[in-house]
Amino acid sequence: MSSATHVTAELADLFLTVAEKSAFLLGFPVAKEEYRAPGGDWLRAEVRLEGDLSGRLVLWVPGAAATGMAADLLGCDPDALPDPALADDAVGELLNVVAGQAATAIGGETIAYRVTLPRLARMAEAAAREALAADDCLLFEVDEFPFLLQVAVAES
Repeated sequence: MSSATHVTAELADLFLTVAEKSAFLLGFPVAKEEYRAPGGDWLRAEVRLEGDLSGRLVLWVPGAAATGMAADLLGCDPDALPDPALADDAVGELLNVVAGQAATAIGGETIAYRVTLPRLARMAEAAAREALAADDCLLFEVDEFPFLLQVAVAES
């Protein structure tokens, strides 16, 4: 197994572990050829790493999945979510935790880095398909929804 393949597999495992432990989401990696469009808009969250590590992580989550994730975290029905912006917050927070743990997994415990605040945007299905085609994109099925994770990180 090449070093890049090893890092990719490690990050896939890390993402799934964080998703399960922090957001109660169950998932597994999926081959890109098995992608099924869920319909509707997508939430795109991006953070940057700065310092001894530099790069970015981008998490793409279907809008319906983001709403469900926020409702699960708050213990309410998705239709009763008090504020739709809570879905954005939930996705941003999941990405923050993944980014911090990924940086430590890549660079070790003594690495000095900073994770920027998440930038969030609602995107169309076509943008998610374009992201999926990139070499740095991993595909997961999480609670029956596709989640995309783009990782481009290197030691500075």
